[in-house]
Amino acid sequence: MWRVVSQMRTAAAWLVIIVFISLLVAEEMIRGYPRPWPGNIPMPPELESIIYWRNLSLLAIAFLILVSIPRWQSLVGIAGLIIFFFFFGSM
Repeated sequence: MWRVVSQMRTAAAWLVIIVFISLLVAEEMIRGYPRPWPGNIPMPPELESIIYWRNLSLLAIAFLILVSIPRWQSLVGIAGLIIFFFFFGSM
């Protein structure tokens, strides 16, 4: 039982880095659109899906960090989220 839990935590730790890269890719794709989006113009469907992708990546990173907290990848994920919110959170 503990071996399975350990393997899941190891997989979650490595997924933190992969999902963080996915978050950065989604954020870079959003940069092509005006921010904040004007309220009187309907949002294009591709922008909605990119925002959904970014938000889902944020939630996944938070969950994966909690699952893999004692490993170094979780610390990298926490530092990455802090840097992400510092640079992109105010836009």
